[in-house]
Amino acid sequence: MYERAANEEKKILTIMAENGSDVLSYKFIKENKNIKSEPSKVLSNMIGKNLILKEARGRYKLRDKMFKEYLKTSKPYKYKDD
Repeated sequence: MYERAANEEKKILTIMAENGSDVLSYKFIKENKNIKSEPSKVLSNMIGKNLILKEARGRYKLRDKMFKEYLKTSKPYKYKDD
């Protein structure tokens, strides 16, 4: 799933994996220094691809804990120069 994600989606997945909280706010994602564009369209696409879930308005989380653990453990984003 990670490999099929677009570059901006991978950046958001990285933020979500590395953060200690399970649910992140839109504001937190938008203010991250690695996010270059407006994340709302990217977040919508990610929901459509079932990469993330929308908990409530402006609150997002990875679709399951196993996916988060996979990202944290294997760190596929550490090998790419995005």
